[in-house]
This record gives sequence, structure tokens and C-alpha cells, in this order.
Amino acid sequence: VESMRLAINKSHNTSTAHVLMDYVGIQNAVTYLLKLGVNPNHILGNGSGLALGSSGLSVIELATGFGAIANRGVYQEPYAFTQILNPDGTVYIDVREVQETWQAFKPSTAFMLVDVLRGCVSPEGTGQLANFGELTVAGKTGTNTNNIGVTFAGMTGYYSGAVWVGSDNYKPLTDDATGGSYAAPLWAEIMSRVH
Repeated sequence: VESMRLAINKSHNTSTAHVLMDYVGIQNAVTYLLKLGVNPNHILGNGSGLALGSSGLSVIELATGFGAIANRGVYQEPYAFTQILNPDGTVYIDVREVQETWQAFKPSTAFMLVDVLRGCVSPEGTGQLANFGELTVAGKTGTNTNNIGVTFAGMTGYYSGAVWVGSDNYKPLTDDATGGSYAAPLWAEIMSRVH
């Protein structure tokens, strides 16, 4: 029997599916995705959709969800800007004043998730190529069925982000394409520039 930490770090999906079905439950998992701001139409509420990543979450939903985990479990409605200024330089809209926020996870749960996800980018994890600089990174790789796309979603102490690599018409990538080999290094390159 392997630990859940090892199963997540190595992307052993059979173990995570077992935990979903026997301990967490489908409805509980769906409830947490909704708390993370995921559109209900993007959730495939079954074992494949929840444990194996067959749901159709968008890249922004992934980035926002990982941001909530990094933010001590507090969801923040995503915006592409922080302020809009009037021509005279005064603030017209400050996102912090209109942004919806709520507690999606207990802070202790979020802390444990971050700790587990740090292992995914360790030398033994599938996302080790997401590391850059001296910052602490945590995140998770993903590979779509038949290699039609690969993802990496993650966080630092400052920002969260997600990338998806694939074809717009869902043509398969190469047989060796994984989230760790394609998406994680792209994420690291983008995030290193952002930081």
C-alpha cells in the first residue's frame, strides 16, 4: 500500500481513484470544485472526470483553484487586471473592492495540499521541471487520454498559474508527451518571467 502523497507525486491514478470512490465521494468532490469557482457544466461528476481529470476545466479554472489552495483556502474571483484608472489618474475600479471571495477549504487543509503538491515538483515527482530560481513551487501535472493535451497547474508564494499544451483540434501529441515533459517547463519559463 502506498501513501496518498506518493500516489499524487507519481501520478498513480489508480490510488487516487480508489480514495475518491471509497473515502471522499463523488458529491463531496463536486462540491469542492464548485467552491473553487468551477463552472458546473465543466464538471464530469464520475470517477473518470474527478480522479482522472476527464472533466473539462478551463486553464483559468485550474489557475484559480490552485490560487485558492495557495491562499490558505480562500477563493478569489479571477480578474485580468487590478485597477482601472480615470484619465486624471484616480481609481475608477479597484478589483479588491468588487472581487468575490470566500473560504473554499479550511486553512489547515490548504496547507496540507500545498505540502503534498510540493512533492510533485521534487526530484522524485512528475513535475520537477516546473522548478525555477530559488522560489518554492508546488503543482500538479496532467496528461489527457491519448496524449491529446498535457497540463501543469501550480503556485508559488506569489502567483498561481496553469498551462495546457495541445492542438486546437485535439490531434494527439507525440507518444512521450506528458505534463511533466511539456507543460511543466513551459509553466516554469512563463512564471520565471512573471516573477
